[in-house]
Amino acid sequence: MKRLLSGVLCALLLCSVLPTALASDEPEEPAEVPAAEAVEAEPVEGESAAEAETEEPAAASETPVSEEDGSELPLAEETDWHGLDPEDPLRGRIPTLDGAYGSTWTEFVTRPLNNETLRFGIDVSAYQNTIDWTKAKAAGVEFAFIRAAFRYAKSGVLSPDSCFRSHVEGAKAAGVKVGLYIFSQATTVKEAEDEADLIVSLAKDYDIDLPLVFDLEHYSGGRFSNAKLSKREITDMCLAFCARVEQAGYESMVYSNPSMLNGDMYASELGRLWLANYTTQTSYTGHPYEYWQCSDHGVVDGVGYNGKSTPVDLNLWFEPNGSRDPFTDVKAGAWYYDAVMAAYAAGIVKGMTKTTFEPTGTTTRAQLVTMLHRMAGEPGFTAEAAFTDLTQSWYRAPVSWASELGIVKGYSDEEFRPNRAITREELVTILYRQQGEPASELDLSGYADADQIHSWALPAMRWAVEKGVISGYEDGTLR
Repeated sequence: MKRLLSGVLCALLLCSVLPTALASDEPEEPAEVPAAEAVEAEPVEGESAAEAETEEPAAASETPVSEEDGSELPLAEETDWHGLDPEDPLRGRIPTLDGAYGSTWTEFVTRPLNNETLRFGIDVSAYQNTIDWTKAKAAGVEFAFIRAAFRYAKSGVLSPDSCFRSHVEGAKAAGVKVGLYIFSQATTVKEAEDEADLIVSLAKDYDIDLPLVFDLEHYSGGRFSNAKLSKREITDMCLAFCARVEQAGYESMVYSNPSMLNGDMYASELGRLWLANYTTQTSYTGHPYEYWQCSDHGVVDGVGYNGKSTPVDLNLWFEPNGSRDPFTDVKAGAWYYDAVMAAYAAGIVKGMTKTTFEPTGTTTRAQLVTMLHRMAGEPGFTAEAAFTDLTQSWYRAPVSWASELGIVKGYSDEEFRPNRAITREELVTILYRQQGEPASELDLSGYADADQIHSWALPAMRWAVEKGVISGYEDGTLR
């Protein structure tokens, strides 16, 4: 088992380690990477306003907050409910029932199911303020995403949705699974984190079944659109929201549409996705999606505004059967997929977040030693290592254990450099020591860069190649 897992570990790590190393016992690597505390890691509404520039997005409470003093503004009269508030992102966006889109879930052609069960649902806000959830459940509603709060598109004021609590309590009482979303107009990571904190605070009073969702949409003249943020800035806001939600113990998800996913963010970095695409059969394939908001013209019994039937967003949920693959960025068929899943099942890796593994990321010295420590059953040690740069608790015990056994030696008596990226030479040397430094006389001269192997790593490289722990690249190098 020990040898098998060593091979698994190498398959995991060699896809991402840096290709060069400098001389020294465990040589200095080229670049420092961010502290890898994540080894320990625990770590939209769609086109209703997103697909069309003229119809940007969405959200406002029936009791909107005044820009001036934060007090509640009066509700609009029933006869003028589309004009709720001049800066309400949903203002005028609710369509009439004679729209051109399909009105039932069965009118939409889904992607092929992959060990999944298709579920039917809706998403609602204060604009569907009259919901008979028992009728809705009988009409086929199995889940609902409920707007918990929103940020005004111009003032940036945050406000809970006035119907949030009644919607959650009604849905739960009827046996409908519930997730929450916040309509965002964030322009900074800090604002995205503030929105995460708000939705978490609202969720804590309820047993929420589904993810807490970051719904960031363009709105003509709105603060997010006016900010003209880069793809990196927008993606970082999505990631920051999700990380904050997950730190609080909830599942996270991003809501977006093809236009934004393709042009405004790095979709490949996202975790779970709620896709907004109003068409009978979406052609979007840029990032796997678990939920599809397929229409804003659905007609569902029991759902309306002030007692009148009004359209509601329809959603389809591709619910995984059985256990879900833990990482959204590790795809079945990838050369490292089986290794990652085996290591995860064995408790060796936990991912950089709850849902991401970062297979092409860089592995640090602390991460490697932590994985080896887990592989060994997390044994104890006699005394803490003397290295003065072990500043984070999650890797202190693994490094002390490995140092005591002579598996690692550090750069000096005081420096371990836990956050340094680990090289292929270092990796195999540490595994070689763990295996008792077995002898090998394998000739490596057939590799074009054999003369670049440092003398301290040569015995380990011979052993690693002989045992199939690593192999060369197509160009005949070991790197």
